[in-house]
Amino acid sequence: EPLSEVGMGVNAVVPHLPKNVFATVGLLPLWIGNDGKSVGDKAMAQYFVSADLPLGLNLSSFGDLDILADGGPQWDYGEVKLQRNFGPVFVGYNPVLLNDGDASPRLEHRGIIGVNF
Repeated sequence: EPLSEVGMGVNAVVPHLPKNVFATVGLLPLWIGNDGKSVGDKAMAQYFVSADLPLGLNLSSFGDLDILADGGPQWDYGEVKLQRNFGPVFVGYNPVLLNDGDASPRLEHRGIIGVNF
């Protein structure tokens, strides 16, 4: 459901990485539902990382972990993308990182082909 909750918190750029690598980490401890009420017992730890690799490849990933889930931390959602551009066309490997009931994600393989315009 689009925009069922809004999270608020802090996000920081990871310092001192090589010039071809960018990363952020974040924590969103406050969540408001679309009814305007607080969503209790939810705090998401997040990451994003991107690296330019040789041969024109780019590797990136993002993900969320609910650190207050019932029974302990639980993976929420994430993706990995290994992509190469050929002019406006890009192709790549784009697995999704799915919740499987614990803190470690389940990998589901998929590929991508697209056009930037």
